[in-house]
Amino acid sequence: MSSDSYGICLFSDGKLDYLILAIETVVFSEIQSKMFVWGSVVSPSVYFGFLAEKKSLPGIAVYLFEISGIVFLGVLVLLFFLKKEWKEQLQ
Repeated sequence: MSSDSYGICLFSDGKLDYLILAIETVVFSEIQSKMFVWGSVVSPSVYFGFLAEKKSLPGIAVYLFEISGIVFLGVLVLLFFLKKEWKEQLQ
């Protein structure tokens, strides 16, 4: 389910329909897994910066800046100013 779908589920009139559909999806997924799969299908693992060319923190920052443009820089500046504001409120 995408993040947009969660908003639709929370603010729509058909919450029960979404719940039934989600339960039905999980149940049928489990049934199919038991019928067609022997052993492990997926072994989850974390790939740090798997889309970035350079797999380092600066490389990931460059990648994020490339795909989001000025928005990424704006978020960093916003966090900087919010951090200062939070410190002032705590004192």
